[in-house]
Amino acid sequence: MVQTSKSKEFTRRMIKIPNRLRTVKNTTILLVTKDPVDTYRVPLTDKEAVTSDTFTDIVGYKKFKTMVGTSKKALKTYHEYDMIITDNRLHSLLPKLLEPTIFCKSSQKFPLMLQMAKPDPDAQLVKTKKSGFKDERVEPEYVQGQIKSWCRNTTFVPSTGPVISIIVGNPKLSGSEIIENIDSVLTYLCDESSRPIGGIVQGGFEGILDMHLRANDKTLPIMKKS
Repeated sequence: MVQTSKSKEFTRRMIKIPNRLRTVKNTTILLVTKDPVDTYRVPLTDKEAVTSDTFTDIVGYKKFKTMVGTSKKALKTYHEYDMIITDNRLHSLLPKLLEPTIFCKSSQKFPLMLQMAKPDPDAQLVKTKKSGFKDERVEPEYVQGQIKSWCRNTTFVPSTGPVISIIVGNPKLSGSEIIENIDSVLTYLCDESSRPIGGIVQGGFEGILDMHLRANDKTLPIMKKS
């Protein structure tokens, strides 16, 4: 497969698949918010909120920086959570912060992002000390919907090289369910109607030269063009 990006990218793109990869309940999730963290943690963990038990941990950006401040700390954080999700307003800060760490060696664990509330041009903003305004809204149901989608579906990051790795299953899925997921992934990557997020493989299916399925450290070739 030819390269699918001219420069290194860090934003994981979602591909919807018919058979879920995981559930929120069985996923360890770290949420990274803007500071102060309690602005977001309090409403999200309120006992009446739909997100009350969603997150394993919720930390502010300053705390997260200490959690990935060294290669050893970053490795520990990397393995401690199945999924790390950040406020989308922080995402632009991550490449520089995480570039020296394990997170940039595998696109499958680079932090995802979400919005704390639905975009609303009429939203009530909070005035800051610097005579600016900021949006501190938190909508637990909107947040939960995004978390469910990230847990259910798979992701990919366009590559500057000839290879893309995408998770298509788990041990609980049957062979036919994994095949259904693979079919959905291929269609999304190759179909021009999925652009600009999908449809990134030039030439469609003809642009894919090899395809392998990896499980338990073993790789099985499932397609190879001569």
